[in-house]
Amino acid sequence: MGRKASDELLAALNEGTARPARLGEQVYRLLRRSILNGELKPGAALPGEVKLSQAFQVSRPVVREALGRLRAEGLVASRRGSGSYVASQVPVTAGAEPGGPLDLAAVRDALAELEFRMVVEAEAAHLAAQRRGADDLAAMEAALDGFAEALEKGHVAHHLDRMFHRAIAVATGNVRFVVALDALETERNPAEMVVRHRLHFQPRERGRAVLDEHRDILRLIREQDAEAARRAMRNHLERARIRMIGYGGDA
Repeated sequence: MGRKASDELLAALNEGTARPARLGEQVYRLLRRSILNGELKPGAALPGEVKLSQAFQVSRPVVREALGRLRAEGLVASRRGSGSYVASQVPVTAGAEPGGPLDLAAVRDALAELEFRMVVEAEAAHLAAQRRGADDLAAMEAALDGFAEALEKGHVAHHLDRMFHRAIAVATGNVRFVVALDALETERNPAEMVVRHRLHFQPRERGRAVLDEHRDILRLIREQDAEAARRAMRNHLERARIRMIGYGGDA
């Protein structure tokens, strides 16, 4: 992780500074989320304890405790004299056995989220098709390129999926859409990230189907076919909902 990336992480963490109560839990959760959603990539160096304690406004023992929990989960590794790093092989199903049962409460939460997103994001796609600019299209394309590369390498792709949907929200020119999507991401817990990864992106063929749906939405937004973009986004999220309902029916 370069100095610029490290500074950006610290700034992001500082925005979510831990509350007075349960400081260690807050530090642990924010770092864990950054690892599981791909913001901190495998092998990336974490900021030192001093910088983390300053960013969170907590003591170094609190940071040390959080890092210890992450090491115990296999998400962080320490190198003598060098500091802490994200594990080179991040378990995207951290907290759940590979192929094992998913957290059903997290499945229900994800279904409720999709129900909300079907309403909000379908309209966002409709507006984005009418209002998008060259920079908006470039941001969507960059997200899809990164998504495709992550799928082929078997890496976590959640944050790139989010990046694409957020770029559409930005293209509406209405900050309320962006705020709504950001709020959903902030509320998401690690168990739900496992659900999203397993049901949307595994096996790899399923992830490729999601990528194809994204590309179709981008094509329609580029062509400024607002009605078709709205339908494509709603269908995309409906397919995600059906996959989750199918899982629930098999449980």
